[in-house]
Amino acid sequence: MTLGYLARLAVQMLAAYALVATMAAVALWAWARVSGLARATAPTARAQALFFARLAPAASGLLVAGVLVPASYLIWEPRHDSEAVGDAALLAALAGTMLLASGAWRAVRAALDTVRIGRRLVAATSTPPFPHDLPAAIVESAFPIVALVGLVSPRIFVARSVLEACTAAELRAVVAHERAHAVAHDNLRRMALVAAPDPLAWHPLGAELVEAWAHEAELAADAGAARATAAPLDLASALVKVARLAADRSDPLPASALYRGEAITERVHRLVQTPHARAVEASTTSSALAFRLAVVAAVGIAAMPWLHRLLETLVRLGA
Repeated sequence: MTLGYLARLAVQMLAAYALVATMAAVALWAWARVSGLARATAPTARAQALFFARLAPAASGLLVAGVLVPASYLIWEPRHDSEAVGDAALLAALAGTMLLASGAWRAVRAALDTVRIGRRLVAATSTPPFPHDLPAAIVESAFPIVALVGLVSPRIFVARSVLEACTAAELRAVVAHERAHAVAHDNLRRMALVAAPDPLAWHPLGAELVEAWAHEAELAADAGAARATAAPLDLASALVKVARLAADRSDPLPASALYRGEAITERVHRLVQTPHARAVEASTTSSALAFRLAVVAAVGIAAMPWLHRLLETLVRLGA
């Protein structure tokens, strides 16, 4: 197929995205099989590591396809009116288009699910305000919902059964847990993980990474609530009460929920084990992240000539 200058750039960008995202996904799969998703020191650091690991294939593809390919193309590609493009490049571009489109569809679907759940909960909201001036709404629900729902302006919803079962101190700890999710933007992070446009979306490892991140995010929110209230035992007690109220029922909320029906042994044990000494969890500092980005940028710039030659070879295959 013969394409013009800008059309060839689009083909190269899409093809590069598909190839880089796939190679990064394979590398992540190999790392996960070898390391077993090795855990860092603290839940916040583990959640952050899992989040970036899951997004690494898509982020790598976007960096190469969105920055390096256009830059190298504009520098070294002669501005011919038209040039033949081979089947290999066209197929790779089609694969890149499918990956990006499927990711966009999952993002839209997740956003619509969030809106639907939010409307359902608002409709079930009781008239009386939540006590103690806490920013939450009471809902009439069979499941003991305690959830932060929403992407841009999330809102806390608490089932009346939880309100009646917990003490005022326990309710403060529960809301502090959900506030920790809000500060970490966990709802947006969950959507980004679900919508990641790479081959891992169809591989069990993708779901495994999302599930592992969700578990660590809950532990991190527990730790954040314990620090905020200085009363980890209140949160542990509330968690046990909510789990008992659930009575083996699960809730598929697309949101950050205190409890979904999973085992809570580890969470309660961590809260009870060190009730008076909570060290500040280590996470990637801005300076360390800036250094890593600088290294990646330097390597990418150095590889631009090689990248351009590789894509030109791909374009000529089957032409």
